[in-house]
Amino acid sequence: MNDYLNRRFGGHRAPAAWPGHALLTLIEPWRLQLDYFGAHLFLKGEGNNRRVLDVGCGNGLFLRRAESLGWQATGLDPDPSAVQAARSQGLDVHQGFVDSDAVPIAPLFDVIIFRHSIEHVTNIHANLCCALRRLRPGGMVWLAWPNPTGPGARYFRESWRGLEVPRHLCIPSGMAMARMLSDAGFERAALRRRGRHAREIVRESASIAVAHGDAINRKRARRAGWIRRWSNFLATIVPGGGEELVMVAFAPMHRRKEVAR
Repeated sequence: MNDYLNRRFGGHRAPAAWPGHALLTLIEPWRLQLDYFGAHLFLKGEGNNRRVLDVGCGNGLFLRRAESLGWQATGLDPDPSAVQAARSQGLDVHQGFVDSDAVPIAPLFDVIIFRHSIEHVTNIHANLCCALRRLRPGGMVWLAWPNPTGPGARYFRESWRGLEVPRHLCIPSGMAMARMLSDAGFERAALRRRGRHAREIVRESASIAVAHGDAINRKRARRAGWIRRWSNFLATIVPGGGEELVMVAFAPMHRRKEVAR
């Protein structure tokens, strides 16, 4: 795995055994999973001074991973306990969110990550506009969030774990997110294959269905294994086919004079 990540992302993870990259490149589900593991940072990886901002970084798991791939990583999180946990590991993490102008972070980044944080904000458009202002020309925004049009949502309906009421405030479709990115000023929005969380979302959706107790939900829970396998299969072959949507978009090389909040 480390050999694949090093060669794919330009990292220096150790130990790394040479056959890893060759073997994992041939196994598409694993290859796509590792590309997700690194948040597709190879799409924006030129130079030796690469900066990534993780919005909603939690305890800093992805920040450590990004640093192992050669990136200067900064995190934002509104939870003070998460910020403290990340800082205790020596990570550069600040309390706040991407729209917090008072947060003392570097003004421009090559990549900004929203890994299951964008669905928690009250105004997605405003946060995307703020992200655009924090990106260098040509910089990339990377987003992952639950898929409201995926197999799990269609099958489990009101029992689908991705709803997570009231913590999830808005769960847009891929098409809706692409429009919001375009409206905010981003270009070339595109879904990527093979998100994660099929196992967790389907398992927890089945538990919610059982808790509901009616005959329809009990029947849904009994067939959860088939839904998980189908979701994983679709995630491998179809962008946006699984339980999680993953999308990238890019800041224009030539900026408009002002981007509306």
